[in-house]
Amino acid sequence: MGEYIQALHKVDDQSQTIIADMIARHRKVLIMSYAPVIILVLIASIMFSVLVLSGKTEFPVWIATINPVTVTILWLLIKRFLSQFVHDWTEGAGFNLANPIFFALTTIMLWNG
Repeated sequence: MGEYIQALHKVDDQSQTIIADMIARHRKVLIMSYAPVIILVLIASIMFSVLVLSGKTEFPVWIATINPVTVTILWLLIKRFLSQFVHDWTEGAGFNLANPIFFALTTIMLWNG
């Protein structure tokens, strides 16, 4: 998706319509293929938060607010304030950025008790 967005800014005006149509078709395919993954990530995120809130884990209770869904939402909010260059280069990378951030935070929390 990021390549399409970058190409959109590099082609002439007449070709931009073609690229924009490609982006629209690609998004439909992505939505259909990501739907099962998104549903499972949502379920797992809820389960993680519930388990942390139960107090039966080594995590502090406040970390229940940090899960792949909340980190993805946070990323979507943050990227609105980034430069167009960064925005374009990270288009479609929300999950790819959110998961390592989530796992890094949870690992750091477990290491530092």
